[in-house]
This record gives sequence, structure tokens and C-alpha cells, in this order.
Amino acid sequence: MKSKQTTMTTAAEEKGFSPWCASCALKQEDRVLGGFESLSDIDQCIELFFIEKQMEALQQDYREKMGYMKSQMSESKPADSREQDPACSVQELALKMQASGIDIGRNQLYFWLRHHGYAHYQSERTLQHLPTEESLAQNYMIAEKVPRRDKRIGKHSYNTRLLVTGRGQDFFIKALRAERGSAAKAVGV
Repeated sequence: MKSKQTTMTTAAEEKGFSPWCASCALKQEDRVLGGFESLSDIDQCIELFFIEKQMEALQQDYREKMGYMKSQMSESKPADSREQDPACSVQELALKMQASGIDIGRNQLYFWLRHHGYAHYQSERTLQHLPTEESLAQNYMIAEKVPRRDKRIGKHSYNTRLLVTGRGQDFFIKALRAERGSAAKAVGV
């Protein structure tokens, strides 16, 4: 006599699934019922973990390199603090000189700069001061283009403005102090 099998069938057997999935080594019934994550989800978690580790290593490397660069830049800074001053106009330089005891105005300073070969006119017609090649090479001055608009015609053009760098400020103050000091001594004798 034949007896019927009395074991219960699982949900996977009822649906006709094979008991194992070759691609992920998990029971298909567990995949269908949501008992386990699929291999692709596990792979993504592992991949994200390694990406996070790589990002941490890159950030650490970046911090080390930036620290090294900052230390190199601080070592290469000039000892003179005047070189760190921003560029200023000749009028501002004349005011600084007056504050430090040198009696000179803006026009006199322009004349002194032209006379000693640090500035020149762009052309006699426009009377725009420009730095000479020597003052540019020694980083005493720079020329800045300032946009302007002619109100009568509506035409846009540029004016050049002479700016004195921090190094130039220090140099010109020392030069004028030495020149005016020696001239005062010659007059007083």
C-alpha cells in the first residue's frame, strides 16, 4: 500500500522554484519572502564601504599636502612687512609720506617719479602716468586699467592708473627720506 507524503510543502515549492539560486547562493524562497538581501545589495554595501575608506585616505592626503604647502609659503614670506601692503595710488603714497614726516604732495611726487625714471607719460596729450620698464621689473609699480565712459559720445574706454606696490612704497619712502634728509642738511650747514 502506498501512503501519501505527509510533509508540508513550502511556499517556494508551491510556486515551482528551484530550492537554490546559483547567482547568489541563497534560497530563492528567502529571496522571495525578503528574508535575505540579494547579492547585488551586499556588493553595493561593500563597494560603498571601500569608497568611504578611499575618500578618507584622499582627504588625509589632501590635508597633509595643504599643511606642507602652507608651511612652505610661510617660510618663503619676505621679512619686510611693507611688501605685504596692498598697492596704493600715488596720492595715497604722498599722504603716507606726509604722515611719516616727508613734506611732499601728489604732484611733487609724480614729478619726482618722472625725474628719477620710475614713471613717464603715456603721451603728452593724455597725460596718463605709466610705470617704466625698470619700475615694473623691480616690482615697484603696476599699471591698472580703469574703465570709463565718455558721457558725450557714450563710448567706453580705459584709463590707466599708476599703483605703487608695497615694495615700491617702502623703497620710495626710504629714497625720499634719504634725499630730503641730505638736502636739509646741506641747506642747514
